[in-house]
Amino acid sequence: MDEQREANIERAIAELRAVVEQRFDGIDQRLDGIDQRLEAHDRRFEGIDDRFDRMQAAIDKRFDEMEAQLKAMIESVSGDIRMVAEAHVVLEKRVTAVEHRQR
Repeated sequence: MDEQREANIERAIAELRAVVEQRFDGIDQRLDGIDQRLEAHDRRFEGIDDRFDRMQAAIDKRFDEMEAQLKAMIESVSGDIRMVAEAHVVLEKRVTAVEHRQR
């Protein structure tokens, strides 16, 4: 009877082991599927990162160009204002001289 009992226990253990292995195989397959999906997401995110980096570089380039244009315009306007101010001083002197002559 002990031999029969041991045989039954060994058979039950073998069956349980087979069931557990099947479940682990199923879990492994599911995890492999999840891994593949995550890898696909990683590739998509890498593509998005690349596009974002290119867009950021383009924005930075446009900003630098605009900044250079704005600086050139400011310098031009500053020069124009300086010329107007100098002309105003000269004109003021002439007006003052004319006013003094008339008195």
